[in-house]
Amino acid sequence: MCGIAGAVTSDDMTTLRATVERAISRQHHRGPDDSGVWSGNGAVLGHNRLSIIDLGGGHQPMHDESGRYTIVFNGEIYNFRELRKNLEADGQRFKSHSDTEVLLRLYMRHGTDCLRQLNGMFAFAVWDNVERTLFLARDRLGVKPLYYWISGHELRFASEIDALAHGVAGLDTDNDALLDYLTFLYVPSPRTIYRQIQKLPPAHYLFWKNGSARLERYWNPSRIQPDRSLSEAGWIERLQPLFTDAVRARLVSDVPLGAFLSGGVDSAAVVSEMAGLMTEPVKTFTIGFVGDDASELPFARAMAQHCRTDHVEHLVAPPDIPDLLNLICRHFGEPFADSSAVPTMLVSALARERVTVALSGDGGDELFAGYRSYHYYERLNALEARLGPIAGMIGAIGRNIPVTLAQRVPLAGKARSFLAKMGQPLSKQWSISRSILSRGSAAGVLGPALRERFNARSWNTHLGPYFEAVGDLDVVNQLTRVDIQTYLPDDLLVKVDRMSMAKSLEVRSPFLDYRLVEMALAVPMEMKRRDGQGKWILRRMLDGKVPEDTLWRRKQGFTMPLERWFRTDLNRFAHDLLLGSKSLCDMIDKKGVAAMLKEHANQRVDHGSLIWALIVLETWLRQRAEGVRS
Repeated sequence: MCGIAGAVTSDDMTTLRATVERAISRQHHRGPDDSGVWSGNGAVLGHNRLSIIDLGGGHQPMHDESGRYTIVFNGEIYNFRELRKNLEADGQRFKSHSDTEVLLRLYMRHGTDCLRQLNGMFAFAVWDNVERTLFLARDRLGVKPLYYWISGHELRFASEIDALAHGVAGLDTDNDALLDYLTFLYVPSPRTIYRQIQKLPPAHYLFWKNGSARLERYWNPSRIQPDRSLSEAGWIERLQPLFTDAVRARLVSDVPLGAFLSGGVDSAAVVSEMAGLMTEPVKTFTIGFVGDDASELPFARAMAQHCRTDHVEHLVAPPDIPDLLNLICRHFGEPFADSSAVPTMLVSALARERVTVALSGDGGDELFAGYRSYHYYERLNALEARLGPIAGMIGAIGRNIPVTLAQRVPLAGKARSFLAKMGQPLSKQWSISRSILSRGSAAGVLGPALRERFNARSWNTHLGPYFEAVGDLDVVNQLTRVDIQTYLPDDLLVKVDRMSMAKSLEVRSPFLDYRLVEMALAVPMEMKRRDGQGKWILRRMLDGKVPEDTLWRRKQGFTMPLERWFRTDLNRFAHDLLLGSKSLCDMIDKKGVAAMLKEHANQRVDHGSLIWALIVLETWLRQRAEGVRS
């Protein structure tokens, strides 16, 4: 795994090389094994390398023999050997054994159409020194990141926002992005926290020529329709060999590899396949929390024993958290408050002591409808359909239940939360459910200007267009497809990439093989969900390979016990940091924050996620003001 950076311009080149060299130095953790910067006529490209394949070759930036094309590449192309054979049959000759050279020659042969042939996780840039064009591309699911900035006739890009932002003067905070963050705990694509910097969305490429950029999409999961031509047994017969092949492809490595083992069905599926394909015991790694009654450690341990893995686990105590905040915020480069980033970094550090590559189970919930929230909205919308026009009236009644009553009486709170969504479009229901600012009096923590902006949004969030594209599908198919294009790439995969790369660890997820994604989305929903149980067909596929207790138990998230910690061990830390903050003065109402902290301490409302989001925002703002270097 690697980091890339670059800049192109039709104007003065004087300062560009220094800019790219600075970006590469700030991404050293992404590739500590090698680095390089190349300057051409109108372009500078840079690369950090974490050596995984062809350890002695594959130096980047890489050029073709004519010097016309130069590439920098972050990621893995899992079908590079097959692509290489085809290119060799077409007359191409190779100097290395790396997938980077295959990617370069594939682009030289097929141009932008090369993307449709790639099976992998990637972000890369190719400079054509004759046509003076830059081609930027990102993988279908958004596993690998790519940020860019355009001003006049100049474009800059990097793998991490921090590397890009430190080379650009006069960046402004995007207040809509800030509200998105405080709503969803992340900033959704294509926005970033800075108005002037954009994320290249998943499954897109950007073509730059003569100071003009063209953005195109090359893959769209919304168009995949359910296929009811096969029985359950027929689908399992198709899914099993493809899943095995996806795991096998991700075992190609010239360095040691292992797996994250959470105790859930997705990571168990990956480890089970690895155990069947590898000749030596799989190295597995698990993190738990001291005093966590819902710990998955026993289930991970049982799976490790079942597959006879070489297993390592580690317990984390609450006092570790404040010391990790600065490190975590520096690596995300913008506010990001999915608290499972902490255990992800810790399990990455644990794994990196013994391996350089780790496989994970990311994507299983989205592909096979594993989240319990999917079932909740399936039932809600079924009830709406039965009630007909009355649903809207009931929704209005629910929204009129006083917030103060909902906070005092738990049953009234649940009634308000459920009934208030009735009669609303699914996109609005889903946006509200995902928002930490929609719970009780949480919006009262905002300062006047942000509160006014938040109230004016009317839940017209970034999710709307994604729902419009899948509106002809059933509720759960809509939700899974929207999550695959939003929550998965903008939250889950950002978390895994930044926290693993902070420790120079490459993470690969077989569930994100685009062939498996396309096949899983075609499986009818009645085969994914049965009797309120998600991942039905995946569990049936794994029957006999995974212990029963792991296979059929309810899903647990990979999260910290924030609700309890902010009432106990971290209560004083949160209180002092937020109420003593100078950075947040214009953004929050400290009386509202004090009331929120009191509500949480008294167990009236769980504000753990919002407290964490404000703590992360305060830390990021302070780092930005101080210019902290990673």
